[in-house]
Amino acid sequence: MEENGHAQQAADLLEKAQGAVQEAAAEVKAGARKAAKKAAEVGEELSFRLSDGLRAVLPQEAGDVVLAGMGGELILRIVGETPWLRDGAKRLVLQPMSSVAELRRGLAELGFQVLQEQAVVDGGKVYSAFSAAYQGAPVKNGPLYPYLGKLIPGAPHVEDYARKVLRGLEAQRQGALHQGDSQRAAQLEELLSQIGQIYLPRA
Repeated sequence: MEENGHAQQAADLLEKAQGAVQEAAAEVKAGARKAAKKAAEVGEELSFRLSDGLRAVLPQEAGDVVLAGMGGELILRIVGETPWLRDGAKRLVLQPMSSVAELRRGLAELGFQVLQEQAVVDGGKVYSAFSAAYQGAPVKNGPLYPYLGKLIPGAPHVEDYARKVLRGLEAQRQGALHQGDSQRAAQLEELLSQIGQIYLPRA
């Protein structure tokens, strides 16, 4: 978890928003909360909580919830253990640092639909950021969805993100071959081919 990741992002959103009334920023470490509070300098409009996930945030205090700068498995845990997020009026804004495919799968199983997604570059590395909302029943998606979500071919940085995904899948394919799992290797080869055809430019 970044030293002042979640709280600093809430501060940034508040400074950019016009007419915002209140935002709550939660950090699991006291030091991170103190650093973010000092960095924010936005007065009483931003309240800070020492909290594991969203346990110290009340439902009425959050319409849009930003979970960023942490692994996809942790984001999924926080979403799964927060019942009040299962409200179609609330929006999640997610930026996982790892385990992105697992997060997309898990959200779909919990009934959350990704609404919009884009690839972003930070510090020379490409990530995915997306919004999601609760739909109710488990969401069904195609075979490429866990890996590319709702990224649009040709959109900014999507090619770089697709190449990152391809490198990860190729490593998995090589691992499957090394273990003698030819069936899994063939499945991964098919994914590699489909992603390349859709997301990489043709010569």
